Amino acid sequence: MLPAPPTLGPRSPVARITVGPTPLWRVWHPGAHAHAGTDMRTYGPLLRFDPQPPPAADHPDIAVWYGADTLAVAVLERYARGNPVATICANARATLVRTAARTTTVDLDRDTPPDGLPTATPDLGTSTQADAYSTTQAWARSLHTLQGVHGITYRAASSDHLPGPRTATVLWAPSVIGAAQTELLLHSPTIWPRVQQALDGAGVATDKRPCTCSSPRGLNLPGRS
Repeated sequence: MLPAPPTLGPRSPVARITVGPTPLWRVWHPGAHAHAGTDMRTYGPLLRFDPQPPPAADHPDIAVWYGADTLAVAVLERYARGNPVATICANARATLVRTAARTTTVDLDRDTPPDGLPTATPDLGTSTQADAYSTTQAWARSLHTLQGVHGITYRAASSDHLPGPRTATVLWAPSVIGAAQTELLLHSPTIWPRVQQALDGAGVATDKRPCTCSSPRGLNLPGRS
């Protein structure tokens, strides 16, 4: 069982890390809650560290955006969710976004708890327990109250087989989301082998699916129409 979150206030002495502008990969699919790779989602809670209160609804003042240090981690965060096969629509894409400013996060990607969070463990990011999201979303709501914190850096689930960084980031502040640098469809021959490799290492097969949705199919980059 995952630990319950602490009760925090805006000035609680919780350790943070601050980095300059950083490229982060987002793997996503256009839909009702996101039309571009830089769009933040205000509908929730849906995913691991969504800070919106339940039940799921639109919260215009509480936004969330997920990214990862590498394309492989972003793919795993999107598709390695306990199913043996990842069905990937032809309209799914990967967007490389550079954060626009210095970003301060609470670092949960560490083997020892950060100062001020004695019960925090990497399992908050990696757990696949059935009830994990209800607990991790409660952690997100607690950490969201901290003044000057833009989100959480955490260890990605299903990523043990990867070399190098296994870090994902959730951001809650629109001010730190920068411009898209690159955007590619996952079915593109440029990156499809990397998608397959990441998921195969996690024991997840891939299945390409033609797009039957009504979402926009153009790529969202400066200078593109």
